[in-house]
Amino acid sequence: MKNAPAAIMAVILVLCATGCMSWEDYKNRDTRKRYTSNSYPANPVEGLKTVALVVIDAVDKYEIDTREFAGALHTQLQQVAQLEVLPDTVVLGALETGNYALPRDGLKLADDLGVDGLFVAIVTNYDPYGEPVISLGLTLFSKATAPLHPVALDRVIQGGRDLPMPESSSEPVTAVFAVFDSSQKNVRERIKWFAEGASAGETGLGWEHYYRTMPNFMRFVSYEMVW
Repeated sequence: MKNAPAAIMAVILVLCATGCMSWEDYKNRDTRKRYTSNSYPANPVEGLKTVALVVIDAVDKYEIDTREFAGALHTQLQQVAQLEVLPDTVVLGALETGNYALPRDGLKLADDLGVDGLFVAIVTNYDPYGEPVISLGLTLFSKATAPLHPVALDRVIQGGRDLPMPESSSEPVTAVFAVFDSSQKNVRERIKWFAEGASAGETGLGWEHYYRTMPNFMRFVSYEMVW
């Protein structure tokens, strides 16, 4: 009888913890369903039918494989309905033969490629060791749509190397920025969901493989950025 209060308190704590977990599962059910069903968004920008993609390395410390990252982003962008993405080889060919300083010449490159828009992904932080980190800004240069919201490009790419910036008349129409730090609980949770959608269990891979192996971590980051 002396231990009864302690036992009751232990049961209450267990029930509370279970309730909290159930609430978290309930709160995240729609987001988790998107990952596990491996679904993709529809193209929300009218007039944006054909696009190209280029990745810029603005990292100070470690060098990132921009071609591999571009391939991962290309694969994810290509899944968006009503959006056609030029092959990476076409874009690389134009960059090798032309004289472009990106992101400053993003709009010029889009015009020369004959596409409705150009996505310029600017990697500002990349650390593949320990708990991997990728920080990047994804910008869209286009004449096919009006600016979707004000873009503070200097803030989007802050933390990376200095880059030639576009003038006000040739700025991107929209931009997003995100940091993916695999040491953070919320990022690891989304990696787990992404691994479920990628059928990691069926291929014998644990979800940790999606941040311990950089090509897979790039796939996860690319999926997040597309959404």
